[in-house]
Amino acid sequence: MKTVAIVPAAGSGGRMGKEKKKQFFTIGGRPILAHTLTRLSLSPMIEEIILVAPEDEILACEQIVGEYSLRKVKKVVEGGITRQESVSHGFGETPRNTDIVLVHDGVRPFVTVRMVEDVIKLAAIHGAAIAAIRVKDTLKKVDDGVVIGPLPRDGVVRVQTPQGFRREALKKGLEEAASDGFVATDESSLVERLGMLVHIVDGDETNIKITTPDDLKMAEALLKSMEG
Repeated sequence: MKTVAIVPAAGSGGRMGKEKKKQFFTIGGRPILAHTLTRLSLSPMIEEIILVAPEDEILACEQIVGEYSLRKVKKVVEGGITRQESVSHGFGETPRNTDIVLVHDGVRPFVTVRMVEDVIKLAAIHGAAIAAIRVKDTLKKVDDGVVIGPLPRDGVVRVQTPQGFRREALKKGLEEAASDGFVATDESSLVERLGMLVHIVDGDETNIKITTPDDLKMAEALLKSMEG
């Protein structure tokens, strides 16, 4: 079973409030992107990685790939305006004999082999699987800054990546979304609208997405605790 991972890392990083794109900030002295790609590379189930980068950062990404000997990264391709376009560009580079396509955020550097392989295995069985965390906090519905009432948290999850799909399912989801002008915030939404059932594997609270300066501080602390 051939699995190829697409890593979208073409975001602008505007919420960092700095000129540098978030994937190039460092934790533990290494770029976030290097941590993410290294973690993905640890899984023997992933044969290839396709990295999707901003047009003006392709060389910088290629340098990271070389510097950290990330041999599973076979291609660095230019991203699009939206995440969906970036994933589509990466998908276009997947070999036709690929069975499972895994998508993982370039700024989630603490993904584990267990998460990756649980998603791949479940996607192979059912066609689509994602990592997610069940909501523990109390949820409230608000309107104009005022609480309207509680929302049930049973059956509610916080979605993470990795997300895995049979290649043909993701292909159809991307094509139909483009044709309909539909823009999703994650890949599972693309196959949900095809009528496919998306199955859940347990994510992890440490599998954070680094998008703000506070996230960066948390990532530094997490890394120290893992290394300590």
